[in-house]
Parts: sequence; structure tokens; C-alpha cells
Amino acid sequence: MEKTVSVKTESDTVKVAVITSQNKIVTQPIEKVNLQLKTSVNRQSNKRLNAHQLHEPSDETDKAITFINSNNLGWKADVCKLQKHHVDYGAHCEALNSQSLAQTSSDISENKKALDFSKQNSGEAFTKALDKAQSWYNKYATADEIPDALIPEAYNLRNIDGFDFTNPLRDQGACGSCYTVSFTQVIESRLKLRYGQKVPIISPQFLMTCNYMNEGCDGGWPFFHGFLSENGYLVTEECAPYQGSTKGDKCSNYVDCEPHSKVQNTYFVGKGYGDTSEKKMMKEIMRNGLVNGELQAPHVFSMYTNGILSQDGVAQLHKKVLKLAQEKAGEQTQTITDKSLEDYGISWQNLNHSIVVVGWGTDPVSKQKYWIIRNSYGANWGDHGEILIQRGTNDFGIESETTAYDPVLCSVAGC
Repeated sequence: MEKTVSVKTESDTVKVAVITSQNKIVTQPIEKVNLQLKTSVNRQSNKRLNAHQLHEPSDETDKAITFINSNNLGWKADVCKLQKHHVDYGAHCEALNSQSLAQTSSDISENKKALDFSKQNSGEAFTKALDKAQSWYNKYATADEIPDALIPEAYNLRNIDGFDFTNPLRDQGACGSCYTVSFTQVIESRLKLRYGQKVPIISPQFLMTCNYMNEGCDGGWPFFHGFLSENGYLVTEECAPYQGSTKGDKCSNYVDCEPHSKVQNTYFVGKGYGDTSEKKMMKEIMRNGLVNGELQAPHVFSMYTNGILSQDGVAQLHKKVLKLAQEKAGEQTQTITDKSLEDYGISWQNLNHSIVVVGWGTDPVSKQKYWIIRNSYGANWGDHGEILIQRGTNDFGIESETTAYDPVLCSVAGC
């Protein structure tokens, strides 16, 4: 039986290594190889495919949603809250006349009401909230110095005593720009937390067009945006509006944009891939603000609407679906597993979607721990644009690679 895994070659292109039954490895361009999942699907060669473009809508979508919601997986599914430009939005949603599914009355969703607040960043109440948010930075020289015993059970930078230390949610649209949108969201929030003032929207378009270390709408890594921002600067959305495409766009179009901010230091939380941890991430968020996370978005990621998404739950779903597929086909179906990629030392290539880690909490009923994750599909997706992912078990690789940055305003530090 042959196995197929993607590998990065010396020329920085992605090929597929076919491991034969004789344990010989033969590489082929990835576009020439069909990976047998439920059906044979041609995959693009880029290693950072946009997570919600990994599958096309089909006649089975309604059945899949019903199947997920009828099983006790810890979360619920719905795709009709996506915008129409997302590939998962199909005719089945049109039939619903844009009516979104009602949220469940779980304690978690009730707690999310705090996300709707809107207050001016001024006055005594804000000063107290800012002092509280900045206290970890002022007291400890590094995040690692924060004692484990002081880590709170719940923490959310969208609600520090009623004040939101993040900027508005963004929708990346049909462009594979999750790595850019999530990067700018982290920078905006960290500037807001550091200076205690409103921060304009940082332009993803400028980064996508000008950063040749990444690949525009075809994917990339937020870490490389940190490098560009250390050696250059960032500009605002007002000067470089988001287009959801880089076709025909040139970096020279933004030469007159005034520098707004820059990054002084780009770093991993931990020493790199595989060296971060739950506590390291929590301490980093407490002291310095939001962080960029990477995950392997499962096939059903776009369908999430509320609850706590876990790898065990998705594995249960996969087994049930695979069993049904095998019974229907009358034969065994060979799939690529996370374990096979880990066996060959390239598990980092599982990571296909960049997100923002906003905070954490624990479900009061199930006692299940979770991360609060901000996505880039807009406010209508998921639970107010967010998703809860099980915490402490590295589900979907969420605790395997985390990046952070030290941003400064050009008006203060110069650019």
C-alpha cells in the first residue's frame, strides 16, 4: 500500500513523496498526485492553502450538518452564516433566505454577550481597566517570570472590566490571507494595550502586496510579516484598503502611505515549532497581548457555529463517516493521517490556517478547558466570529507554533 505525504524541497517548492510498499520514496509534483480522501481530489501545490477552501460545497452539506448536530461531539455545525463569497456557502443556504440558525443557550454563548459592549477609552473606569491589563507587563520583565499559580482560570482581552482591547473583526473573503489578517489583528491589539489608545486598522493589503517572502492570496506565514515590519513599517487601511486580491496590485502603489507603526522584535512563544505550551501561551497573552496561532483546520472547520471543537470529537465524526463510506463503497478507504506526517518529521505541514488567540476559559458544566480563538471569516461565522478549541491537549496543533511581536508607533519610536 502506498502512502503520500507532502515535502519541502531545496528549491522551496512542494512535492509529494510517494512511499511505496518497498519503503522507497519517489517525489512527484503535488499537482500530479491525487490524494484518496473520500474521493480523489487534486490539491494545489501551495503549502498554506486557505483552510476554508479545502473542500467544495456539495449536495451532502445539509446531511453532514444534520449528522454532526445529531451526535454528541461538543459543538454544533452551520455554514449558512458564512458570506456568499465563501466556497462553503451553497444553494442549501439560499433556500433558508439568509436566516441564521439560532444559537444554543449554553453558558458559553451567554458569556459571549460581553463581546457586544462598546465604550469610549476614557475616564476613571477605563484607566482602571488599562492598569489591570498592563499590570503583568509592568510587574514582570518577561512572560516566563509570571508564576503558574497566578494564571487565572479565565482571561479574555475582549473584556477587561468591560473594555475591549482588540480591534474589529475582519473577513478575509475568498483570498487566502488568514496569515495576514491575523497578523494585523495581533499588532493592532498589542498597540492598543501598550499605549492605551485607539488604533486604526492596519492594512493587510500593503503586506500582501509588498512582502515577497509570502504569496499574497495563495498563503504564507505571519512570522515573515514580522520580519518585514522590523525592517520596514506598517501602514493603515485608509491608505491601502483591503481588496481581497493582489492581482494587478504593486507595492509602488503605496509609496506615499505614511508609516504608522513597526515591529521591534519577532519571536516564537518557545523556541519554535513544538516548543510552546499551554502555560507559555497563557503567560505571553497576559503580559504582552494577543498571539498568532497556527492550526490544522479540520474538514468541518467552516461549519462550526458554537461549542468546544476538539480533535477527539472530529476523530469520532471521521470514524463514523468513514464507516458509512466504506459500507456504501464496499471497500476500505485509505486516508492520510496526522501520524503518518509526524512519522516522517514534517508534521508542521499539517498547519494550514492562521488565527488569533484572544484568551481562554473553562466550561462551567463539563469543566472542559478551551482557547478563545478569533477567526478571519467575519462576525457572522461561528460564535460572533470566534471559535472555542479544546485547550491543553494541542488539538489541531493549536499549541505547537505560536508567534508574537513587539510593535511600536512610529510617532513614538520613529520609523
